[in-house]
Amino acid sequence: MNEQTSNALFIVVVAWVAVALPAVMVWGWVRWAKSASARTLFSRLSMIGFVLANISVLLALSSLFFAHTMGSSPIQNSLLLKLSSAGLMLAALGVALAFCAVWRASALRWPCVFCATGILAFWLFSAI
Repeated sequence: MNEQTSNALFIVVVAWVAVALPAVMVWGWVRWAKSASARTLFSRLSMIGFVLANISVLLALSSLFFAHTMGSSPIQNSLLLKLSSAGLMLAALGVALAFCAVWRASALRWPCVFCATGILAFWLFSAI
C-alpha cells in the first residue's frame, strides 16, 4: 500500500470515528427508545452487540484521555495496553453479534452493525 492510499484510509477512519460514529450511536439509541416491537432473540443480540460497541467507544475515549494526560503510549503503559485489548475484544464481539442478528428486522439491526464495525476499525487502526 502506498503512502497516499494509507493517508486516505486514515482520513476516512478518523472521519468515521469523529463524525459518523457518534451520529450512529445517537441514531441507534433513539430508534431503540421509539421501538415498540417484540423482543425477539435477534433484537436482543442486536441490543447486546450495540451495548458492547458503546462500551468499547467509552473505553476508546477513556484511553485517549488517559494517554493524552499521561503523555504515554500503550507500549509504555500496561493500563493502556489492557484498555486497548479489552476495547478490541468488545468491538469484535459486538461485530460478531451484529452479524448474527442482521438476518431479522429489529430497531438496532443496522446501528449495531455500523457502530460495532466502526469502533473495530478504530481499534485496528490505533494498533498500527
